[in-house]
Amino acid sequence: MKRFGRFGCFNVITLVIALLTGSSCVAVSPPQASAASQTAGPQDLKEVEQFADDFFNRPVIKENMAGAAFAVVKGDKVLVNKGYGYADVKKKLPVDPDRTVFRVASISKIITATAVMQLAEQGKIDLNEDLSAYLGDARIPNQTDAPLAMKHLLTNSTGFDYGDTPESTTTDLARDASLKQYVLDNLPTVIRKPGEYYRYDNLGFTIQGYVIEEVTGKSFDAYVQDHIFKPLGMANSEFRLTPQMVKQLAVPYNLIDEVIPTYATVPTELPGGGMLSTSSDMAKFMIAHLNGGKLGNAAILKQETVADMHAPKLAIHTKLPNMAYGFEYSNQQNYKGRYIIEKAGDLEGFHSGMWLIPDEKVGVFVTVNKDFEIRQPLFEAFMDHYYPGEDGPKEPTGSSKQSLAKFEGIYSDLRNRMWTSRIHAEGGKLIVKDPLGEHVLHEIEPLLFQDEQGAKAAFKLNETGNVAAFYYDLKSDSWGLKMPEPQRYQDVGLAETAVFPSLCCDLRTVAKRNCFVSRWGRHTDESLF
Repeated sequence: MKRFGRFGCFNVITLVIALLTGSSCVAVSPPQASAASQTAGPQDLKEVEQFADDFFNRPVIKENMAGAAFAVVKGDKVLVNKGYGYADVKKKLPVDPDRTVFRVASISKIITATAVMQLAEQGKIDLNEDLSAYLGDARIPNQTDAPLAMKHLLTNSTGFDYGDTPESTTTDLARDASLKQYVLDNLPTVIRKPGEYYRYDNLGFTIQGYVIEEVTGKSFDAYVQDHIFKPLGMANSEFRLTPQMVKQLAVPYNLIDEVIPTYATVPTELPGGGMLSTSSDMAKFMIAHLNGGKLGNAAILKQETVADMHAPKLAIHTKLPNMAYGFEYSNQQNYKGRYIIEKAGDLEGFHSGMWLIPDEKVGVFVTVNKDFEIRQPLFEAFMDHYYPGEDGPKEPTGSSKQSLAKFEGIYSDLRNRMWTSRIHAEGGKLIVKDPLGEHVLHEIEPLLFQDEQGAKAAFKLNETGNVAAFYYDLKSDSWGLKMPEPQRYQDVGLAETAVFPSLCCDLRTVAKRNCFVSRWGRHTDESLF
């Protein structure tokens, strides 16, 4: 599910649990809705509520969770919107789906992307134009011969030298950190051709919010309030931690049930991760996106804009997309052959997930106030229950070791350089070793592979036809670049060069340990969005 930060490993743990429980841009067309999908899916209000009750009353969920809010919508109807557990465990204050506010973290990016698309509709932003036209006093150095455009920010393909900054939260609630100053203080440099490589980019979405301010002359929060929240009746949603939001905010807990002190974001209005909301408000937002930008008489986008926003825009392979505009894809083996777009968000003590199935006009949202992962098992249970049928592993092509040799090598993650994937061919398959363990990949068509649980992986070729990048859907926040073959010194034998792989493994072990300790500490310098 999301996102691997430099100091955060919440999702590494998530992926390990998932494994143990079994649980250049490419034009891509969404899968066609199957005949079965016309009758499948959630229908009855009471039945959907029973599904939710059954899941949240599972002993392992109920005993480890603090609180949660869960919503399912279909068409223009809310099928379920319900709170479970406690917003404040000590006070035994139950979660109220209409009033209890959660930090939705990186789901904020979808609201920011929606605002950008509104301005694109109005001709105030051209998604293909050089971004410098909208940056005001800011100047982003570009070391390539290709311009950086808004579409690259929307698809996490900026080519920036970094996408995460040292500070994103503060316990000083009185501090007011300007979005403009934050951007000016953290300007990145474009070092790779924009649009060519995928890497999760918090800073790119923060810059989108800054562009909105420059184009409209309003603060980011004021624009979103006037053009998204108010039209949709999202009365309990903010990008600022106001005194009222503090009163309504669920108490966050870490994995061992300690209260996490209340914190604000840096900048104060953080487009990439600062939104506070309720499940009721998020249900309204999902309905609007699933109905051509409309909720009742309110319209926040044109139908054709919504369709464009939901379509795949960046993919390492036509059958393994990475990004739409703002929306993402991950663990696609759970999609049951349906076209699903999603977004997850993570901050200390708060974890949220949103999935949209546009062909079915179905949306699912969940949010929790404890560092306890329920999103992946919840969505797997939802898909198994309402869309049964296997879209399981495909038959391998029977590749030879010779044909797989070009994929062998070391791949360095674009977001976290401590994360490496070492790949070698063996017996007509690829063996991948990474911080999650060892995986076996079978080729199912050229450049596309699948592991034994059905998770897909793919490779990207460069303009000369050589392998340039690798992506594995279990780690869905970036591609890995293929590293050059190490040059062996003439006075060093094969036995000595064998030390290098062991050293890499040791470094990965140290990285995982350090990552875990810093993530679950009282406060980190950077939180996962």
